[in-house]
Amino acid sequence: MFKNIKYEFKKVISKNFIFLLLLLLIINGINIFVNYNQRKDKIYDQGYSVIYNKIKGTISNEKIEFISNGLSSTSKKVNNGNYNKKKDNSTYSGYIYGDMSIYQEIYDELYNAVTYSKTLNSKLNILDENLRMSNDSNSKKIFKILKKRMSSRSISKYYNTTSMENFLNYQFSTLCIILLITVYTISLYTIDKNRKTYQIINITYKYKTKYIATKLISIFVMTLLLIIIFKSCDFIFFKYFNYLDGFLNPLYSLPYFNFTYSNMSILIYFIFTCLFKLLIIFSLELIIIFLSKLFFNALTLLFTSLCFIIIMLTNFTNLSSFPLSLIYPSILFKTGKLINIGGYIIDQYIILTLYMIIFILISIIIIFKFIERRCYIEKYST
Repeated sequence: MFKNIKYEFKKVISKNFIFLLLLLLIINGINIFVNYNQRKDKIYDQGYSVIYNKIKGTISNEKIEFISNGLSSTSKKVNNGNYNKKKDNSTYSGYIYGDMSIYQEIYDELYNAVTYSKTLNSKLNILDENLRMSNDSNSKKIFKILKKRMSSRSISKYYNTTSMENFLNYQFSTLCIILLITVYTISLYTIDKNRKTYQIINITYKYKTKYIATKLISIFVMTLLLIIIFKSCDFIFFKYFNYLDGFLNPLYSLPYFNFTYSNMSILIYFIFTCLFKLLIIFSLELIIIFLSKLFFNALTLLFTSLCFIIIMLTNFTNLSSFPLSLIYPSILFKTGKLINIGGYIIDQYIILTLYMIIFILISIIIIFKFIERRCYIEKYST
């Protein structure tokens, strides 16, 4: 099987495919550099790096006082206009105003972490009120689970949250992966059509089954490899151009996810997002395999496939109850939704994941049956 998969890769991974891959990786890197670069201003970055490295990690009273006092002293000087507006070597950034901006930026994020428990209390009070007012046993059970999950929360470590949120919500590389795997899938099937491989596999049922399985596995493996390649590059670029730390912090430590229903870490959430992308993109490619039976010209198939993908991504990804929303999971995880199934409270993303797995399994069965029937007809109609 491994040799067959390797053979499928060799058929498609040509110089043109590698060129397209490298081109998209470069464009992706340029996009991060231009639009997600916190280190553009070297003077500001120099000061920010020093102050940030003093503050990041475990939150302590000393760190809070350092930021508060720094912000207070620089703000007074700037507000009074009584400060050196030229380069000042006694500052971190080289300028008083620059230091004030850095202190303010870090103070705002640190303040969110320090006061999170107090902010959360208002949410817990609302849950308590809902528990008292609700007469529905199903709703009460959900409220109790939510209260249990959220009541023990606290943020003990501070890291730059802007960079992490930008990294987790970054989607341009996903579009690059979809484009590449679509090209790969279409090439895989059009090459075989041109070589009339279908006539060869008609010999036995075993060959037909092996042929179909090899193709599906190769598409799945290629999707996985592209996700690993692009997400690794995303991490490298964001790490180099930003301050990407704190993957072991809880997801709710990020302002965007402050009231998420999940207590998972940022790292686990990132792994889940990659898994969701794998399932969604692979399911889209299975649909493209169906389309390949309707369109025999490669360019027509590519155009039709991309139009179909664009329609699906633009119209159904914002519907939290639709499985395609998993490809942009930040919206789904921002608050979340719990569902009661047979007395068991389950997160909505788990239900949607199961839907996708079922859809993939059904699609694979249809592909096996469809191609087997097609081959049988071709064999006995010639």
